[in-house]
Amino acid sequence: MDISKPIPVQLNPAWYCTRENSSLCMMVGSALEEGTLFQKDPATAAMLYREAMKAGDPAGGYFLGNLYENGIGVEKNLNAAKSAYLHSAKMGNVQAYLALGYLLDEMGQHVQAFRWYKAGHEAGIQEASHQYALCLYGGKGTEEDKAASFPIFKSLANQGNTQAAFFAGLCYHQGYGTPVDYIMARHFYQVGADEGDPYCWNQLGSLALDGLCGEKDPKKALDCFLRAGKLGYGKAYGNAAWLYQTDAFGTGQDMKKAFHLYQMAAKNGAEDVAKSLQWVEDHLSGMYWPEDIQNGIVIIDADDLDNLDNLEDLFHPEDPEDP
Repeated sequence: MDISKPIPVQLNPAWYCTRENSSLCMMVGSALEEGTLFQKDPATAAMLYREAMKAGDPAGGYFLGNLYENGIGVEKNLNAAKSAYLHSAKMGNVQAYLALGYLLDEMGQHVQAFRWYKAGHEAGIQEASHQYALCLYGGKGTEEDKAASFPIFKSLANQGNTQAAFFAGLCYHQGYGTPVDYIMARHFYQVGADEGDPYCWNQLGSLALDGLCGEKDPKKALDCFLRAGKLGYGKAYGNAAWLYQTDAFGTGQDMKKAFHLYQMAAKNGAEDVAKSLQWVEDHLSGMYWPEDIQNGIVIIDADDLDNLDNLEDLFHPEDPEDP
């Protein structure tokens, strides 16, 4: 007998699901859902989870809610998922708090979602705390209270939450719930940037450009904006373009580079750069390099800009300095 293959079985949920052995019911249900021991059968798993829930196992409602939410083994039904999660949550399963928050947000019931995020936060669930703080910061499902969100973001950032590091930095940057402190803002932005967060790289570029942590440093700002763009934040390419458009380096405007960076911004979803792109293109066509107009303005192949190394070669050939 090959024990490495799942065992095909016909199960009667009543064999496993009684008030006395609901834990065994959950174990068998999980094995059926994942196909780790028995042949994969999420429909029977749903039956087992339902019986476990009736038998008083709080995990039964949580796992059943997940199946209904995602349409696995049962027809997708968000109201049924909500009911199952609520049953689990009311029995004290804190995992269901966060699941309810996400589901209620998806259903547009933001006030209820906020309440469950808060419950999860109070139960010590880090992701629930993050969602709770986001609601406070943006006024989603509750009154906006950026000051109240600050200590939560800061605590989460100190525990390694990259997204929270961005918001902790932003609170220090703008003075939400704490005095303005650009050095601390840079610290938290750097925490997020080190983990590859593009928004943190963009904010580091902003601090460097404005000289808020020392002298203005447009070269460092450019490096940060290019990194943010490469990581997927298209607007950062627009910020880099603006440096060339406004002669931030003191060497004269460079509309060619500005044009192609605005192209990259648009290519990466930054729709709000359309006017700037058109203005620079018109400026190029109307005032400079008439020999290029005949052949079309293709100074640099935009495909080359997909690679950050090429970007560094084109816009600042020396090795970039870490901010």
